[in-house]
Amino acid sequence: MNRELALKLTCEKIAELIDGDGDLVERAIRSCQEALAAAQQVDPVVLRWHRAEEERLRRRIEFTVRNLGDTPDDEQLATGLLTDLRRQRSVVLAEIARIEAAQSNEVTIPTESEIRAAMQDLHQILTKAAVGVTDEDAPLVRSIIKMVTRGRIDLFQQGERLAKRGWLQGRFRVNLLRLVLDRCTGQHPTHEDEVIEITVDYRQPVSFAAEADKVWALYNQEKRQCDIAKQLGCSRSQVTKLLKYAAEQRGEVLEDGRKRRHRLPADPNAKPLYQRIAGEAKRLLDEQLLMYEIATRLQCDIKMCQTDSRYAPPGRGQTSTDLRFRDRATT
Repeated sequence: MNRELALKLTCEKIAELIDGDGDLVERAIRSCQEALAAAQQVDPVVLRWHRAEEERLRRRIEFTVRNLGDTPDDEQLATGLLTDLRRQRSVVLAEIARIEAAQSNEVTIPTESEIRAAMQDLHQILTKAAVGVTDEDAPLVRSIIKMVTRGRIDLFQQGERLAKRGWLQGRFRVNLLRLVLDRCTGQHPTHEDEVIEITVDYRQPVSFAAEADKVWALYNQEKRQCDIAKQLGCSRSQVTKLLKYAAEQRGEVLEDGRKRRHRLPADPNAKPLYQRIAGEAKRLLDEQLLMYEIATRLQCDIKMCQTDSRYAPPGRGQTSTDLRFRDRATT
């Protein structure tokens, strides 16, 4: 694992998620409102009941420990009873802790501008860390990644297990709401945010990835490779190379170009070369230019030029002439 590359790509991905989550501000405000409502609805009678229940369970546990019994059966029965009592007491203690925390914490509802400022601050920190982390910023960046990913990123082998053929893919679940609230107010959300599983390929990005995505999009629009090359201003071999890369990245098999060319409907606006220059070839032929001169001027093969000149119909009262005898007579 290249740690610098992994840190760079992880920070870029988290920054992209923060910048692209349009509902994050609304969810943060709603979570703070729910926390404030929960703190205001705490009933002191409920808290006293839970404390009394905890005291009762504690006394039963102490009594059972003092009276385990003399026989193995008594000890086994007492052990099972202790396990159940301790489980009940842990549940009551957790509820007491939750109620006390709700009473003691002063819940503040941040404004939309404060939340957006916190999001922008996080985005800047992560963007800066993607370029290079200094020793001063390293603890903060580490804490941000740990809070977002809950301290867990699973790695999976991708590609072939050969030199420069494989790479590691990281998968983790993000919790952006907890991150933004902690940064803005120091509070935690009242309920867990929707979990999103993120995938990051820890490999050096190629320079032509964006161009390959554009070529793949045009390819899926049922465009011919020659038309794609003309639209992007590159060669057909370059289009083929980009298509192979895009298909490999998506785990798809590229369709055979010959079969695809026959499957796609012909472009009604596209005319063959001999039809496009037929009129000019006929005009030059009428000016008594030799065939090789016409081919040179039209930048085409002489056989194509002969086909071009014949494609244009002769004028009224004219007949088509054998071009070989015409050239000999002209010469």
